[in-house]
This record gives sequence, C-alpha cells and structure tokens, in this order.
Amino acid sequence: MSKLELIAAEAGVSKHTVARVLNGKTKEVWPSTIQRAENIRRLARKYNYRTNAAASAIRSKRFNATGLLLSSIMHKATIHWHTQAALLKQHHLLDKHLIVGQLDDSQLTTEGQLPKLLRQWAVDGLLVYYTSHFPTQLVDMINNDRIPAVWMNADLPINAVHPDDMDAGYRATTRLIEAGHRAIAYLYYGRQLHYSVAHRQAGYEKAMHDAGLEPCVHTQEISPTWEIGQRADHIRQILSASNRPTAVVTNGPNTTLTTLYSACQLQIRVPDDLALMAIADLPIRELGISVNTMVLDHESFASQSVQMMEQRIADRKSDIETVTVAFQEVTGQTI
Repeated sequence: MSKLELIAAEAGVSKHTVARVLNGKTKEVWPSTIQRAENIRRLARKYNYRTNAAASAIRSKRFNATGLLLSSIMHKATIHWHTQAALLKQHHLLDKHLIVGQLDDSQLTTEGQLPKLLRQWAVDGLLVYYTSHFPTQLVDMINNDRIPAVWMNADLPINAVHPDDMDAGYRATTRLIEAGHRAIAYLYYGRQLHYSVAHRQAGYEKAMHDAGLEPCVHTQEISPTWEIGQRADHIRQILSASNRPTAVVTNGPNTTLTTLYSACQLQIRVPDDLALMAIADLPIRELGISVNTMVLDHESFASQSVQMMEQRIADRKSDIETVTVAFQEVTGQTI
C-alpha cells in the first residue's frame, strides 16, 4: 500500500481528496472541512509524504512557497529569530516552504527585478521585512507590478502587518497610573531609526495627557561616539534628582537593564522606591528580577502576516488594510 493510500485509509477519505488537500485545492471554510484537512496534513507528516512539487506547481501555477525578503544591510532588516521561527511554523502548518533571501537596494529598485525575483526564488509572494530607510520606489514598484507582497513591521497604510507600538506605550503607562503613580518618566537611549520608537513614546504621552498628567520624556540617540557608561550616567542623573520620578516606562532591554543597574547603584529599591514597566521584544529577566513588560506577540505577528500573504496571493489585485498586532503584558516584580 502506498503512502497516499495509507493516509486516505486512516483519514477515511479517497486518495483524490487527500491529493486535493495536499495540493491546496480545497476550500476549507466549514469547521468539518478544516478539521479534515488538518488531519490529512498531520497524517502526511506522520508518514513523511510529500507531493511532487514540480508537478504540483505546473498544475496549480503556484510554487507553494513564500519569499522572506531582507535587506543586505543589517540595521535595515533586523528580524527577531522568534519571529522567523514563528513564520517557519506557520508555513509548516500550511505545508508550504519559506525561502529567505537578501538583496541590496540597487537590486531591489531595478525595473522588472521583482517579477523576475518571484521566478528565480520559485515563490508565489514576498514577505518584505525591510524595516527602516527602505527605498521609497520599492513600494511603488511592488504596487505597480502587482506583486503579492506583505510588509512586516513597516508603518504603511495597506498590505502591512506591524506591532501596535503606540498601544503598547499607552498600556504600559496606564498600568503605572492604575498602580497610583503620577510622576512617571519615559526613558529611551538607543537608535531611533524605526518608527516604533516614536510610536511608543506617543502612546506614553497620550496616556499621561488623558490622565491629566505632565509627560516627562528622556530620550537620546546613541551614536558611535558614545563611550561605555554614558547611558548609565544620564539615567543616574534622572534617578538622583530631587524631583525624580516614582515610576518609569523604559523602551527596550538596554535602557531597562541600565535603569535597574543605576537604581541599584543609588540604593533605590525596585519596586518600593521606583516602579518600572518596560516595552520589549522578549521578557526581561537578566538581572535576577522579572520585569513587568509589554512583549511583542511573535506568534500572532507571524500568523497575521502569513494569513494576509495568503489573501494577497489569492487576489493580487486587491489591497488589504494594514493590521496591527497587540503586545502581551508579562507580569513581573517591578510594579
């Protein structure tokens, strides 16, 4: 008995149904059809069954694969490995492949390059993770060539999925206000290339204004000329002032850990003397204390991106309104 026959027999369906499901030709709308398709894919993994990719591509005119397009310049496309792992997981669930590649700006903006790229990579669409200083003509080229593309972590009005950084800043600040704090400062010392830096600060400021409180923002662009310890010097000055805050919202792990270290140096007890709420990609626990943190939901971020990608591939003529992904609040010991 062939693997295809084994799967059909165990799933209680015909070989034709198994082939249609594995080739992506079924409309999985009803709960029963979704459950049946998931069972068939599970059995295919169990028996290590793979469809003939070349034959399937010819029949369906689809490669059954997505390209993850990154810039060759590191700071323009720093994708977190948790997000990349979640993308791989989502493609595995759909029995699809994820092809990862890097291109420089000149390649990306060459006329006719993107349609050619789809053929060369053998992919049906592109997840574009090009987060800062991307060439503006790249957006126009994708739209003009009707490339099925989804921008990840980019602040664009259509065909994009990005974390709701403004909401994260708002919720982090509101959490401290609800804990009874009024003198709440916002701290960020780092690069300011990505839109999320401004959005998180704007969320903090809105929450303070909504509560009738005066925002107190301390931010500084970190440049290559900064010496080791300058970030700590700045934060110690803030925490040692006579009118120092009783709580802080910190953006990113570096600013957060430096704030905790500086508080320890000044013998300021956290959370008794200083409450802290962070915004970061992952939970922060490096100094032996679990920080209350608004954390990026990598699984939802990847799932929403892949879902939009499937919609764009199915109907490349229609644009989709940008989707924002809420952060998750991780409870810690700093409030």
